[in-house]
Amino acid sequence: MLAFLRESDIIRVRSEHALSEASLRNPFAVEVLETLDTMPGQAWLALSWRQYMYAISDLEERIENGTADISHLLREAERRWLSLEDASILMEEPRNNGAWIRAWRRALIEYPRH
Repeated sequence: MLAFLRESDIIRVRSEHALSEASLRNPFAVEVLETLDTMPGQAWLALSWRQYMYAISDLEERIENGTADISHLLREAERRWLSLEDASILMEEPRNNGAWIRAWRRALIEYPRH
């Protein structure tokens, strides 16, 4: 989730303790959060890309070795996005609401692997 958020959104989500365990384990996400804490206003775009690439690599590895349940991960991601909105935690961008996850969930159901 962290890869899809602006700085102000990270601050909002973090204050609600809504960052995932995976985000909190990501060493580059930790660096992003430390930068926000210790150097407000400091650019962290490079770290955010590293965080994103690490997260995708980690997810692919977990999918490949069978330790990640894709359906469960998508359900949980959708639940987290909806819970943020239910708690009136609104992102800077109105369309940054996780709605795209539903299409991924439908694709898993409607186009299963053979």
